[in-house]
Amino acid sequence: MVLTSLILLAAVRSDMLCEKISNRLIAFGLLSGIGYHICVLQTTGWMDMIVAMILPVMVCWVLFRIRALGAGDIKLFSVVGCLNGTETVVNTMIGAIVIAAGYAFFYLVKNRQLFSAFSDLFYYAECTLTQKRLCSYRSYAAVVRKMHFSPAVLLGYFGSLMGVGLWTLIG
Repeated sequence: MVLTSLILLAAVRSDMLCEKISNRLIAFGLLSGIGYHICVLQTTGWMDMIVAMILPVMVCWVLFRIRALGAGDIKLFSVVGCLNGTETVVNTMIGAIVIAAGYAFFYLVKNRQLFSAFSDLFYYAECTLTQKRLCSYRSYAAVVRKMHFSPAVLLGYFGSLMGVGLWTLIG
């Protein structure tokens, strides 16, 4: 929990300063999670760890392909999964997406860009359907709207720690 928080804080700092999340930081997080499973848990929890590392890649692949989400953010979700398990990574992903969507909505309203953003989205959807392939969303947007996603991952993780997540809403 503490290690994950420190890794996420370092990732947010790196993302804000360099606009990139270091692969060394990702490797450190993944190796720490694997080491924890080898040294502490030994044979239990391996399947959950593997699923929790692969699940973010499978779920976020389409968002990455259209350049709506960066590879570093997806790898960051994998680190959260490796260190904390499937339930935490699912709750973190849902929380991060909700937080980022809320922030983006208020940002667009505040800057009076909501209509143009939806117009760009519909134009992108139309072009994607006519070309029958995924294209980069950024190439269709009239105004490039770039947002750092790592702070939303951090806040989603903290929300997951506080018990706010999919499993509490369903159960």
